[in-house]
Amino acid sequence: MGGAIDRIARPIVYIRREEPGGGAGQDLSLTIRLFGGMTIQDDGGTDYLPRSRKTRAVVAILALTAPRSAQRAHLVGLLWSRRETEQARASLRQAVHELQERFGVAWNHILLAERHTLCLDLRDVSVDAVAASAPAAPKTELLALFQGGFLEDLSGLDPSFDDWLTTERRRLASIARMAGEAFLRERHLKEETIAAARGVAPAR
Repeated sequence: MGGAIDRIARPIVYIRREEPGGGAGQDLSLTIRLFGGMTIQDDGGTDYLPRSRKTRAVVAILALTAPRSAQRAHLVGLLWSRRETEQARASLRQAVHELQERFGVAWNHILLAERHTLCLDLRDVSVDAVAASAPAAPKTELLALFQGGFLEDLSGLDPSFDDWLTTERRRLASIARMAGEAFLRERHLKEETIAAARGVAPAR
């Protein structure tokens, strides 16, 4: 199980950031949630979720690719596979611009936009799928997240992206199932065991 989990586990480091002009008590951290309806919020409740579904998809892809960079050509192929190359590239540039505007001064530093690549710097950010897949996470946490669905609101954007979603769901479900099975091999209260068993079964 460890090898599979290690492939997506990233170190989560919380660096408390202060909003421009803010004083004591206004330090904030950012959370990206991919399960149960995508959200991007700081712990003060400020919403950073882009309005465009394809821009949200860019964030999701980068969040699960980090700390590696994603090739712009790969993103274009996933989200604009039915458009002409130049039009598709322009659409990606527009999505990047929307994301930069949405993140604003407070969080624009986490988006690393190069000529041929894009990357999210997650050192200041928590991603639910990543945190729940870490070796130190409770073994049933990822199973519990699946109860809310994984990026269901982004289905149907593009056939290539739907294929990517299917692959990611299967990958994360496999990790969740292995962690759940490990949990079942340990001794727990009857109620906890029943809940874990119910979560493991649908992922087979």
